[in-house]
Amino acid sequence: HEVLADDPAAGSRIQAEVRELDATPNRLLKEFGDTQITPEGQAKFAKVKAGHDGLERSIEEINAALAANDDEVAAKLIVDKLDPAFGVLDAALDDASQHQFRRAEASLATAQGEFRTSRAIAIASMVVALALAVVFALLLMRAIMSGLSTAMNVAEQIADGHLGHRIDTTRRDEFGVLLATLKRMDEKLH
Repeated sequence: HEVLADDPAAGSRIQAEVRELDATPNRLLKEFGDTQITPEGQAKFAKVKAGHDGLERSIEEINAALAANDDEVAAKLIVDKLDPAFGVLDAALDDASQHQFRRAEASLATAQGEFRTSRAIAIASMVVALALAVVFALLLMRAIMSGLSTAMNVAEQIADGHLGHRIDTTRRDEFGVLLATLKRMDEKLH
């Protein structure tokens, strides 16, 4: 006590720490209560709150007995009220912890199921995209080869001296331009 009298700032710091320590259980209890959305969770919270309130009442009674310098009453209150209050609170906290654990397991199972579904959809989408890419590549290759084959046949016929061919120039791409050029060349040589 003499040390604290010599350092008033230390006494203020200790008082602030005690107030913070006193406020922590109430803050944590409120946070726990705010997260309980199911009726079962709210019932667990009610049991924890009742156990906490009973413990606080026991502590207040013991503090009052100690303030009155009645150590015998304080000791009796510790045995008769505080120890059982701790037991009630401990049982309620254990039950609430088990409830939270079950909820966490259920949430994990749901998340894993959603992940598996998302992964399956992503893989299926990739397979479909790959299949479509292959189909479009084959169609494009066929269109290119068809035009190139026609142009090569016309060029070979002209090279062999066979002129006056009917050349289809209805294509509207580069091969159409090439076939139109080969047609003009065939007509000029004919």
